[in-house]
Amino acid sequence: MENAISNSAISNVLGFFTETGDLKIDEMSRFLEISRAELASAFNLTADKIRPNRIAAKTKERLKELAGAIEFVAETFEGDVNKAKKWINSPNLNFGGSSPKSLILKGRVSKVTKFVYAAKSGY
Repeated sequence: MENAISNSAISNVLGFFTETGDLKIDEMSRFLEISRAELASAFNLTADKIRPNRIAAKTKERLKELAGAIEFVAETFEGDVNKAKKWINSPNLNFGGSSPKSLILKGRVSKVTKFVYAAKSGY
C-alpha cells in the first residue's frame, strides 16, 4: 500500500530505518517508550506478528507509515529528539486533548499518521 507518507523522503533522524529502508521496530518502540507487545497491540496484533522474520507485508507498511510520521515530527523540530518526544507525549487539542502516544496505544494510529501528513502537506 503506497501513500504520500511512504513515498515521501524521510530524513531518518530517529534511526527508525536501515540503509535499505527496512524498519527497525525496536528503535521505534524505544523512542515511544513502549514494549514490542504494546506496539503490536496498537495494530491489533500479538508481539509475535511483528517479529522481523514473521511480519506480513501489510503490517510492515502500516508500521512504516507510523515510523515515517514520527520521523516527520522529529524533522519539524530539526532533529531534536527531546522535542519530538515531548510532542508525542503531550496532550494535543487536535486529538481532543489526548497525546499522540495515547492514541497510538489505543489503536488509533491512522488518526496520528493522517494528522502528521496533513500538517506536512500544509492542509
